[in-house]
Amino acid sequence: MDEAASEQRTRLVAEVKRLRGLRADLDREWRQLRWSVIPTLLAIPAFFVWGPIGSSLVILAVASIVVTAAYLILVRRKEYEGDIRIVQREIAILDRDAEPTLSR
Repeated sequence: MDEAASEQRTRLVAEVKRLRGLRADLDREWRQLRWSVIPTLLAIPAFFVWGPIGSSLVILAVASIVVTAAYLILVRRKEYEGDIRIVQREIAILDRDAEPTLSR
């Protein structure tokens, strides 16, 4: 394997590590998402201040935020997984191309 290919492989391995770290961050955000429903408790005082419409709007707003966050986390996670597969495929191609030069 020549020096340029070795450098590229090192960069690709670092990229896989970075993407796995980002995916781990998303997993942590996913686990913490359940705490995002706590503002739903604001529906109780909203009921006494603005009535059933106010409390319904609070519940709707919190549900919208939580569902949107869950969707974005899932989409980004799938994107990172796809990127990891692509980079791993590039590493495999580099390794496969380097094999004939090693056997000479």
